Amino acid sequence: MTPNTLQLAFARHQDGDLDAAEALYRTILREQPDHLNGLQLLGLLMHQRGHAAQAVDLLLKAAAVLERRGPRAEHPT
Repeated sequence: MTPNTLQLAFARHQDGDLDAAEALYRTILREQPDHLNGLQLLGLLMHQRGHAAQAVDLLLKAAAVLERRGPRAEHPT
């Protein structure tokens, strides 16, 4: 994953290219399973696609990452 992968994924997401955005988010999460932004944004994308159970699962994983990192958790770039 390059530092720009998240930015590229988010840009695709904003442009409505959900297939490309999903593929990039999944690439990020394969390499960094606890990537907070990747979890949250893929969760949002799954919600947008009507996959509520997958969205909830991803957002719960993001919440667990926040709990492990504590109140000063930062979002990776």
